[in-house]
Amino acid sequence: MMSLRQQASIILIILVIGSMSTIGFISYFIMKDITLEILEEQISMYTQRNAKHFILFLELRLQQFNLLASNPKLPDYIKGDSHVFPFSSQEITTLKGLPNIDYADNIDTLYEFRIIDKDLNVVYSIRNEEIGHPIDINIIKTDFTNFSHLHYELDYYSNVPAIYYTIPIHDSNLKIIGYLSMIFGIETTEIILTDPTEFNTAEFYLVDSNKRLVTPSRFEENLQFTTIVDTIPVRKCLEENLSYTGYYEDYRNVRVYGASECLSKFNLVLLHEIDKSEIDTPINFLLMYSIIASIVVALISFSLAYFFSQRIVKSIKQFVDISNKLSTGEYQAQFPETKIKELSALTYAINQMMGAIKQRDIKSEEHKKIIQEQLSKIQEIDAQKSNFSAMMAHELKTPLVPLAGYAEMLLEDNLLGTLNPAQRDAIEKLYGSIKNLEALIHKMLYVQRLDLGNIKYNIEKIDISKFMQEIYDENSFLMKEKMIKFVNSTDTTTSLYSDPIMIKEVFSNLIQNSVDFVQENTGHIEINAHAIETGIQFFVKDNGNGIAKEKQGQLFKKFYQIDTSIRRKHGGTGLGLSICKKIVDDLDGKIWLESDLDKGTTLFFEISNNTPNMRS
Repeated sequence: MMSLRQQASIILIILVIGSMSTIGFISYFIMKDITLEILEEQISMYTQRNAKHFILFLELRLQQFNLLASNPKLPDYIKGDSHVFPFSSQEITTLKGLPNIDYADNIDTLYEFRIIDKDLNVVYSIRNEEIGHPIDINIIKTDFTNFSHLHYELDYYSNVPAIYYTIPIHDSNLKIIGYLSMIFGIETTEIILTDPTEFNTAEFYLVDSNKRLVTPSRFEENLQFTTIVDTIPVRKCLEENLSYTGYYEDYRNVRVYGASECLSKFNLVLLHEIDKSEIDTPINFLLMYSIIASIVVALISFSLAYFFSQRIVKSIKQFVDISNKLSTGEYQAQFPETKIKELSALTYAINQMMGAIKQRDIKSEEHKKIIQEQLSKIQEIDAQKSNFSAMMAHELKTPLVPLAGYAEMLLEDNLLGTLNPAQRDAIEKLYGSIKNLEALIHKMLYVQRLDLGNIKYNIEKIDISKFMQEIYDENSFLMKEKMIKFVNSTDTTTSLYSDPIMIKEVFSNLIQNSVDFVQENTGHIEINAHAIETGIQFFVKDNGNGIAKEKQGQLFKKFYQIDTSIRRKHGGTGLGLSICKKIVDDLDGKIWLESDLDKGTTLFFEISNNTPNMRS
């Protein structure tokens, strides 16, 4: 067993480490969130900036090409009506440079420039050997059904990445008489798509509509047009035209944090990415420093705890010795005085408490004796009450037997004379009242036997399907007078080990309740049994008036009536449901109901399978 000093030291260490760890982890997550917010803002800003520059470059370049294609001298040159080259050397020189990009002047980006007639014969080319010959479609990579799209492929001659663009040339009647085909270098993007961040793994690159890497990778060589980039931001752009910012796996299968811009006009996706490992490095350093600081503070705290605990350990040991004496009932023992202020107050309080405990024990014994005497009297009165109830029920039942007999004899034609209608009606009412009183006495006696445990349960195997049919047959006569529809919806072949007589008693009370509370002609009562994991669940369902929620909790108490007014429509003793509950409880089951006003009532009860303590 650890000493108090050790426990105090451990508790202090736990508190310190817990506090420092909590602060460290909170700092870690706050730092992580702040870093991600700043990073997301920077990446999004640079991605949008470079996307605008790249779009500006392509649009200005295409504008130049379109101006060349609209040159009025071109149609005559293509037809051969003029042999004067339609473009000036200044126009060709302008094509070779980047248009209006102030940080990338005088870069030769034009690889190929061709004028082609409508029969695809080369009229002019930078390569003289092509002039006068048909052009190979593989060289210009042109889709003659759609001139608005740029194409991105390796240059046919130099095998370097390039952008292909072909423009139709029209005559004065707007008929296509030829084509202007240009191929310019994609290395321009390396100048435009710069990354000003200080991350070593930061990368800008382009992906085309076929999910191919278009620009060079900063990590590996010769990946253009051979590497498929099927990442989350690429799919978002190509399939939904949506930009994306967040964590994902890049084309190297490396976890990165990146952002994308959809350049749908040019069938491209621009991506800006940084490796997650590089982002996490400073945050991980913060976490490591927090852990080290927690350990150092814990060691210091342990040393301080050990030093200060020495002052109270001695007094605590004295407290332990006195406490051991008190535990044996030596209340005269007193805690010694101490110079420690807090312990001195504690000593005084405990000594006062010991005196109070001694006085309390004396009074407790007196109260215990009084309570025992009262309990014996209550048990005696309860037994007398039970005996009196049984005796009164028996005494009431004795005169009812001849009364019922005489009433039956009077109702029998020609036995004691013939009754006129008024006499017969009076005798029938008398006979009904006698039978109701007999039923009441029977239930009172039955409840008494249940309370005293004088009911014997006989467990046997019950065929549920056959048993439910017996219930139906035995209670069908109750439905005839009020024209109630009675249904047995049981559909099971299972069996149950329980007491069939007692279960029938439950059904009898539940069905009688339903008969009392459904309407004539429109009444509907359904009985059912089905297997559950622990045994069988039964129910009796009716379409009566239902029961208010606030009254449902009292239904299974003895003599409870929903309507206690003198003008209540329904009779009954209020014992039927209490009998049901007692029987179901004795059979290791449970009983409950589901009901709403004007929606009818369903009474459920479950009986456990095989109740060994009830076997006869």
